[in-house]
Formats: sequence, C-alpha cells, structure tokens
Amino acid sequence: MDGTARLAAEAMTWAEAARRWAAARAPGRRVVPFPMFGGLAAGFRAGHNTAPHRPQGRETFARYLARTPWARLGG
Repeated sequence: MDGTARLAAEAMTWAEAARRWAAARAPGRRVVPFPMFGGLAAGFRAGHNTAPHRPQGRETFARYLARTPWARLGG
C-alpha cells in the first residue's frame, strides 16, 4: 500500500472522526471540540474534502483504524 487510504463513502462529523481515531489510537483520551473558522471550515462545510463523483474504496474508517499497526499494538 502506498500510504493512501482508499475509504468507502461514509458520512460523519469532524468530531466523530476524531473520537473514532482517538479510541483506536489512544484509548481513554478525551477529544476536546474546538470551533473551526475561515477557509478550512468553509471547505469542509462545502464538502470539498470529499470526492462523491469518484468513490475510491470499500473499506470503512472503522475498519481502516482497526488494521493500522498502532491499533494492533494498543496505541
């Protein structure tokens, strides 16, 4: 694999993605929400971080997190 994840289309909020990542990478750690402003936030709201016209894969984010080396090692 070239380091690029080929994930299936899966809708989730930024906070939910962060919680899932933290649960896999650092169990017991809290995710502290913070507001995003400016161009980054506008891009996320507009969906510019997705590629709905060109789906890439079949693997969900949860499955990707489960197969990463640091998840298998417990963080």
